[in-house]
Amino acid sequence: MSLDFMFFRAYENDKPVHPGHYFKWSANGAADGEAVYVIGRPGSSSRLRSVAELEFFRDKIYKYNLEL
Repeated sequence: MSLDFMFFRAYENDKPVHPGHYFKWSANGAADGEAVYVIGRPGSSSRLRSVAELEFFRDKIYKYNLEL
């Protein structure tokens, strides 16, 4: 089990943004039959990779994969 999260606050015109649609937190968890969306998992964020690694993937690996 892992728990990896971040709180992000967005501002517009120096005031907090109150979007109409967003992923809401439920202290009760999901009910049976309810749709569940997993944000960021099982995918990875690559946030621990260096800039050089990300550039390499962008310029070499992903480009090659797209050509396939």
